[in-house]
Amino acid sequence: IKHAKTAQQQQAWQLLEQVSETMVVSLVHADMTGSQKFNQASQQVQNYLTSKGIHIDTDTIQNAVQAAYEKSDLTGSNSNKPDPVLEAIETAPNRANDVQKVGDN
Repeated sequence: IKHAKTAQQQQAWQLLEQVSETMVVSLVHADMTGSQKFNQASQQVQNYLTSKGIHIDTDTIQNAVQAAYEKSDLTGSNSNKPDPVLEAIETAPNRANDVQKVGDN
């Protein structure tokens, strides 16, 4: 019984991811603000899952919608432009290398 429940949960998570991705893409050209698109996508995902008898809390659905947006081409993260945050991390001095153990002189 535990395996069946785990398999069902895994399928529910996969469906959540797929539906979230679909809803994000479907609202790309909608005449709405980003916040409105996010709320709309979250609500549509919730409605779809509920109609299939799958109940997932709102925070989890919103996280899935946000993740779907971040994974999509819509963020521009797949462009050839370097990510300024990653560049800053790579070029920042590592102060941990300068730390000495107590008692070292």
